Amino acid sequence: MSIYVVYPSYSHTAYEIAADAFIDLAGRVGNTEAKKITDEEYLTRKTKPERAVLIGNDSANSVLAELLLSGKAAQLGLRYGTDGYTIRTEKIDGTEYLFLAGGRPRATIYAVYRYFEKFCGCRWFWDGDRIPSTALPFEGLRLNEAPRFDYRGIRYFAHRSL
Repeated sequence: MSIYVVYPSYSHTAYEIAADAFIDLAGRVGNTEAKKITDEEYLTRKTKPERAVLIGNDSANSVLAELLLSGKAAQLGLRYGTDGYTIRTEKIDGTEYLFLAGGRPRATIYAVYRYFEKFCGCRWFWDGDRIPSTALPFEGLRLNEAPRFDYRGIRYFAHRSL
């Protein structure tokens, strides 16, 4: 079964990076063919796929925004402007959706890797990744997480002077 990975067309490059990471890992984990398309392309399709992964929150991805505004999808519970993210599945109008959304663009990348870690059993180590073969779960997922610390991306090199 093919999966459409839908990312925002006019937004931060982190969303396309997240889509590419999902496609790569889906192929390695579930031997699943995934096709990357923009939210605009998805909205103009006459037929909807059986499965779709929506990358990005409703302020970036117009497909997710449309589902939320129409009342077909439940609110994500995100805190915008943070590194918090949500992973959720919903079946809407015959399509199984996987929402991978973050409070900011880089948090969406965290959501992709957390999905594969928590629900597919992937692990990333300095000496090599552990990527099991398993089916990609698309039912019953509901996870909202945020880091326990406020700042990421800060490099502190004081340990070198010890």
